[in-house]
Amino acid sequence: MYLLGLKHFILAKAYETQENNICTAENYKLSLKANPENFEAFDWLIGNFLLTYNEKLDFLWELRFDEDNKWLQDYYRSWVLEEVISDPIGQVVISSTDPTICSPEGRRGRHNPLSNVENSGLEFTSP
Repeated sequence: MYLLGLKHFILAKAYETQENNICTAENYKLSLKANPENFEAFDWLIGNFLLTYNEKLDFLWELRFDEDNKWLQDYYRSWVLEEVISDPIGQVVISSTDPTICSPEGRRGRHNPLSNVENSGLEFTSP
């Protein structure tokens, strides 16, 4: 599956140089379906506004993550829901409005020492 994802990623890059946004988006989608760990494809697809909000949500649910990569699904979901905020020192702050979004450590039940900073209700996680 990794090679299939790589093939579609390279095709997407080729279509991107030709400014063919429809084929570019489609190949980035296929790349992510084959390899959801391809962050660059996700970044391009979501960051360049080629999908509507509902298309982004639908696509996110089409991606299949391994059990070890559920944190990545949470991170992608936070991007789509526009809940990721960077604080002044560069750490990522994820909104506490959706408690299912957490760091990999939080998924394993470990305490995150930054989660109670100034009782802000926000959880600080590293990217």
